[in-house]
Amino acid sequence: MATITKRGPYQYQAIVRKVGYPSQTETFVSKQEAKNWASKVEVQMTDGTFVDREQAKQMTLGELLERYRDRVTPTKRGKGPELSRMKRLLGHPLAMRRLNRPGFPR
Repeated sequence: MATITKRGPYQYQAIVRKVGYPSQTETFVSKQEAKNWASKVEVQMTDGTFVDREQAKQMTLGELLERYRDRVTPTKRGKGPELSRMKRLLGHPLAMRRLNRPGFPR
């Protein structure tokens, strides 16, 4: 069930709660955007296609690269050169950037 709350003159907060799923909250400029998002999330939860992106909001690009390096790279034939590239990428300042920052696809 979704709840839309007005938060100031230009913000609407949508909260979706469903048993078995973590609460989802997002803020929008218009009430219609909030309703559209809430209904989309509810449909995903009902269909079983919902993916909680809260973990991705807290993760940095470096953490994601490390996870890939540890789980996927060892299964590849060309893992040596890829590990070298990963090491260089992990040393770059961009690796400290959170995935939910502007400039990353959603």
